[in-house]
Amino acid sequence: SPWRALLQRALDANAHLKHSTFFQLATVGAAGRPANRTVVFRCPPALV
Repeated sequence: SPWRALLQRALDANAHLKHSTFFQLATVGAAGRPANRTVVFRCPPALV
């Protein structure tokens, strides 16, 4: 998916910022209602 590369690039570019481990994801449910979710991206220490 094209969005995955963009997300990874943004996470990498801002990895030094503590708050950069959070990102927001907007979705639309089956009933057409929007939802905005805040996600915490946690990577095992060995991969950082």
